[in-house]
Amino acid sequence: MATDFMNRFGFNVENAPDWFYIQNLKKKPSESFRDYAIRWRSEAARARPPMEESQMKDYFIRAQEPQYYDRMMLVAEKSFADIIKLGERIEEGIKNGTIINLESLQATNKALQSGGMA
Repeated sequence: MATDFMNRFGFNVENAPDWFYIQNLKKKPSESFRDYAIRWRSEAARARPPMEESQMKDYFIRAQEPQYYDRMMLVAEKSFADIIKLGERIEEGIKNGTIINLESLQATNKALQSGGMA
């Protein structure tokens, strides 16, 4: 009987993510912001205890890198779809150079400092 139960409901034995995991889910270097947001949202939908829409938006914004976070805080009351659109614009700005990528800047500064400054 236990085997029958596991055969039927075995798909449901995976642990649901908690809110801490969701907040720390970061964008992979190889994925677009939209793909990341979709992956993040699908993980958040599985979280236990369940998240309200406003909590989802808040935790999503908290999970962002500084160049995204600073700008997204200004639109936290907007819909999740609007926040994704803003994230795509920020990503485009980073790619075309109108927004400075803080990670690249920090890596350059660190390289200059470790190499010594003349």
